[in-house]
Amino acid sequence: MLARLDGNGNLPVGVDFRSLYATVLGPWWGLDSTAILQQRFEPISLLRV
Repeated sequence: MLARLDGNGNLPVGVDFRSLYATVLGPWWGLDSTAILQQRFEPISLLRV
């Protein structure tokens, strides 16, 4: 993994934080994640309830 750093020496992004938000806002808190995030993001299947 450390052999695949980006141009700034950082780890590459593996999960879009907005998908994490969509996972928590919708199923866990019962809120409309599309309205809050102003776009639809697929929930993360690992955290799906």
